[in-house]
Amino acid sequence: MQREIKFRAFDDGKMIYHDQVQPILIENNNHLEQFFKTVRPNAIIMQYTGLKDRNGKDIYEDDIVYCCRYSNNELHKVVVKDIRQLPENMFGSNLNWREVVGNIHESPHLVS
Repeated sequence: MQREIKFRAFDDGKMIYHDQVQPILIENNNHLEQFFKTVRPNAIIMQYTGLKDRNGKDIYEDDIVYCCRYSNNELHKVVVKDIRQLPENMFGSNLNWREVVGNIHESPHLVS
């Protein structure tokens, strides 16, 4: 299965998504190249995980996600740290739903 490659950055107090910048190369619409040229060097870059929440919202690294399992209806709060090491409770056939409730940069109070 192929995963769409997308990024966002937390830069100067605001979230910037790669598809919000204008492409610099007309022939191939290279949004990613322009994105990385647009954000400052000290911006925090986050990659799309390839997963969506129950509302169809993309899940990125550093997102805070609530997950609920069919088996026990327990609610779990997950902070997505690295797409190469997604927590096990983000997947599975007994996963009822998952929902992005914020991210650690704009909503740090949700982490505790």
